[in-house]
Amino acid sequence: MALDKESFNCALFEWYSKSGRVLPWQKEHDPYRIFVAVVMLQQTQVATMIPYYQRFISVLPTIKDLAETSDEMLLKLWEGLGYYSRARNLKSAAQIIMKEQGGIFPKDYDTLIRLPGIGDYSAGAILSIAFQAPFEAIDGNLYRIFSRILGIERPINDPVLRRQVSTWVKQLLPKDRPGDFNQALMDLGATICTANTAPACACCPFMAGCMAHQKGIEKDIPKRKAKALKKAETRTVFVILNDGKLALRKRDAEGLLGGMWEFPNREGELTFEAAKMQLAAWKITPTSIRKLPSLFHHFSHITWKLIGMKVIASFHAPETGFTWVSRETLQQTMSLPKAFSILLEAMDDSDSMEAKSEKEILTTLT
Repeated sequence: MALDKESFNCALFEWYSKSGRVLPWQKEHDPYRIFVAVVMLQQTQVATMIPYYQRFISVLPTIKDLAETSDEMLLKLWEGLGYYSRARNLKSAAQIIMKEQGGIFPKDYDTLIRLPGIGDYSAGAILSIAFQAPFEAIDGNLYRIFSRILGIERPINDPVLRRQVSTWVKQLLPKDRPGDFNQALMDLGATICTANTAPACACCPFMAGCMAHQKGIEKDIPKRKAKALKKAETRTVFVILNDGKLALRKRDAEGLLGGMWEFPNREGELTFEAAKMQLAAWKITPTSIRKLPSLFHHFSHITWKLIGMKVIASFHAPETGFTWVSRETLQQTMSLPKAFSILLEAMDDSDSMEAKSEKEILTTLT
């Protein structure tokens, strides 16, 4: 199948002018803000990302601010978005730009691609949107759109599909509006030619010429690859309170949630006796231990089953190695990954239910 460049772009831009999304970083052409947005959108949907983006930019409005911010502030601003290596790469890239480029955002591909966390897609998106440079930005949206239009019945990660889509996108990319071209296709993939089983074909500017639609197989393209089974891991997590303060510790710098705060925890599901022994090893004297409802937290490659233990401690030795903080300090200045913050929510819900039960018992007795 052949696609005519002029008619394709005419249809795309007409649709985009009427139905494209209005996003906070689009009209500014500020490379720093586009850089932040593009990195945030890796692994995160637009609707989820926008409030995080707005808060991030309000606190760190320039690349200099990002380069100089503390890791604690950076992770606090990122808290809840996940994939925290993106935030660290953002800061590292900002520091390199400040040091090597004098704070001027690079306009050339070779310099940009060497920055931490920047790949072909991110570089193409930044250069085309911020500088109107003629670079394509091919992501899952574009692979899906063109596999359907061209009727390519292969998995989205198939090298043949990727080569064919890349060839067509390069040929169709207009030199005068590369940023709009990339954004329009992103919007089309996010709102019309969606990844779920119900694309809105009736609203698509390419419905008439779409091979997948003509064959009635648009819901089956691209072919879905079998999902790999996630590794499962059980952890016993201790939410320890002493004089109204919570025990926290930092994870190792490398690996999952590297360098972030966590509640003390152990691999496996500990019995109450084993939990007491662990607390003793940490030189913590408990006055009560209460099991919290089991929770699950899903990462991209692993699922944690979390066995929460609420511990009220009467004593802890200074050399425990933990940092003791109030809830207020934790909420305002420290970043706690969702894998652990959900245990605080579970503890609050459990406390509320327990208080309600006690109140009902007292009411019955009186």
